[in-house]
Amino acid sequence: MRLTIQNTTKMVVINGVPARVWEGVDEAGTEVLCFITRLAVKEGQDPAVYREFEMSLKECRAPSDAALVFPNRMVL
Repeated sequence: MRLTIQNTTKMVVINGVPARVWEGVDEAGTEVLCFITRLAVKEGQDPAVYREFEMSLKECRAPSDAALVFPNRMVL
């Protein structure tokens, strides 16, 4: 499965751990919400890759209405 996701400004706490809400779609077009607690670039990359990734990661969009009201009980 492949997902295309974008980070949002929405933060939630799941099992005591803060997570950022990411929204996106899978290859079939099914809309998904992802709750990301950690994200890292593989070691051994050029330092410029790390800087570019960090800058891109700071770009967050506003969450959709679905992400704002998504109940924690629905998290798999």
